Amino acid sequence: MKSSLLLFWIAIVLPWSAFSQQKAVNITTFNLKWFGIGGNPNASQKEFRIQTVKTFINTYLNQTHLFVFEEVVVVEDLIPLLPAGWQCISYNHDQPLHQKVVLCGSPAIKLTKVSYDDNYTIEEAQAGNPNLRPAMRVDVLEARTNKNLFTLIGVHLKAMPEQTNLRLQQAVAISKDLARLPQGRPVVLTGDFNTFLKSETKLPEDDMDLVLKALNSVSKGFVRVPHQPNTYTFRNPEFRNQFDQFYVRGTMRVAAIPNVFPVCSAAQNGTGYMNFEFYYKNVSDHCPVTMQIVVQ
Repeated sequence: MKSSLLLFWIAIVLPWSAFSQQKAVNITTFNLKWFGIGGNPNASQKEFRIQTVKTFINTYLNQTHLFVFEEVVVVEDLIPLLPAGWQCISYNHDQPLHQKVVLCGSPAIKLTKVSYDDNYTIEEAQAGNPNLRPAMRVDVLEARTNKNLFTLIGVHLKAMPEQTNLRLQQAVAISKDLARLPQGRPVVLTGDFNTFLKSETKLPEDDMDLVLKALNSVSKGFVRVPHQPNTYTFRNPEFRNQFDQFYVRGTMRVAAIPNVFPVCSAAQNGTGYMNFEFYYKNVSDHCPVTMQIVVQ
């Protein structure tokens, strides 16, 4: 599993978020819509959303300890979004418009490689197609004690309703990789799963349920953490959907149902970041989803 690694540190380390004594960890998955080229691959430009996304994160996501970002084309443009001291890990890719998965951790934690591999990527999740996104995989350690808390996997699975079988192939590859972890090891798997309903795929089950079965095909014990009913994580002028998910296993406690920033679910247009047009243009077509876990 060889891949080039991009590892970024911001030089000045300042306390931003701290763990409680119970080691409560807030994890946010956030698809940033072709970030680094202005949100449109057909009209690439210098990224103009850095300040608006930074303000959004500082205002609404300032309790997050871990980010899993998707659709990041220029990883360097991601660094100014976060406070000083954050560590971000991604990978190199030959295609200049490749949408990368990036994992970022606050100064309260460290991101390290798992013991059984020499890098941070699960290339098998590309399902033999180098144009697809590999999964990113790290062990999460408490910085103060170096205690290894859990394993985090970030994904961005293949899009479009007709690609369910490819998404399941990717999920099985991830399951095979994670089968090398001890069975009781806490694992959080999150990102943009591009999960469609059976009414859209014309299959007997929703993608969310099929992906769960695929994740449990080799590695065992995964459960899906549901969102509130009628909650959407994706919105554009045409439609809304629920693409961004959390799956967990092992000895941990999910403290609450994941919190989704509400503009993607809103029935009426608002102001500021709750304005459909402003948010879609200046932030993303996905809403961030945050889940808190408590690790023993």
